[in-house]
Amino acid sequence: MVAKMQIESIKELMANIVEELKHRYDFYQHRNYLKKMGWTEEQFREYNDPRRNQRANRVKDYYHGYPFFYSYHSSRIEPFTRYPTWMDGYQALKDWCKDNCQGAWRHDILRVYQAQYSLEINEMGGDALFFAFENERDYLMFLLKWT
Repeated sequence: MVAKMQIESIKELMANIVEELKHRYDFYQHRNYLKKMGWTEEQFREYNDPRRNQRANRVKDYYHGYPFFYSYHSSRIEPFTRYPTWMDGYQALKDWCKDNCQGAWRHDILRVYQAQYSLEINEMGGDALFFAFENERDYLMFLLKWT
């Protein structure tokens, strides 16, 4: 009876070791993939975001998992005029979102034009900076702070 319990505990230990080796191998593969692509983990997660449709033609379809988004079509308006360059203003917006947003959010620069009823993504349009939010509270706080 004791020998049978020892065999069971050895089998369980071996199963745990195999599972740990599988996780290590997956981690090793993922790390090498990121190194080969030159990406950080954050860039990888942003690129592979399931709430974003890369092949969409309209902005609302592009952000299908983010019900709230705001766009800036010019860098000559508030909040960008508070900073020496528009990139400093863009960085300030991203830093604020990192510090204050509780839900998922993302930022993108898309080339868009105004169609009859929606913003269309197209290479013929002008650049616009978008901030998209999953959480309505984050969206409203963003609007209160930055518009």
